Amino acid sequence: MSDLHLINTFGGLTLPLIASATATLLFRQFFMTIPDELVEAAKIDGAGPLRFFRHILLPLSRTNIAALFVILFLYGWNQYLWPLLITTSSGMDTIVIGITKMIGTGDAQTDWNLIMSTAMLAMLPPVAIILLMQRWFVKGLVETEK
Repeated sequence: MSDLHLINTFGGLTLPLIASATATLLFRQFFMTIPDELVEAAKIDGAGPLRFFRHILLPLSRTNIAALFVILFLYGWNQYLWPLLITTSSGMDTIVIGITKMIGTGDAQTDWNLIMSTAMLAMLPPVAIILLMQRWFVKGLVETEK
C-alpha cells in the first residue's frame, strides 16, 4: 500500500471532524464576545484582517481551541461507523472496530478477559487527554472575559 493512499485515508478520517457544527458554534460564540473596541484599536494600529486574526484572535482563543480539541478528540476516538466506511484496509481499523471484531459470533469462544483489558487500554488516551487538558477545557467553555 502506498504512502499516498494512507495519507488520503487519514485525511478522510479527520476532515469531517475539523468541519463540525460544534466547532462553528464554539467559535461563533467566542467571537461574538470580542469587543468592537478591540477591532477598532487593531485597525488604528494598522492591522489588517489576517494580522488581527493571527496576532489577536488566535492567542485569545487558545482556551477555546483546547476545549474544542478535547471534544473532537473524544468524538473521533469513539467513532465506529465513519472509519468502518472510509478505511479500505484492516490494518487501519480503529480500536473500537478492533474491539467489536474480537467479540465472537455464533459458536466461537469469546475471550471476555481480553476484550475487557483491550477496552481498558483503549480508554487510556481519552482519559489522559481529559486529565491533561481539564483546566483548559473548562476555561474554554466558561470564560467570557477578554
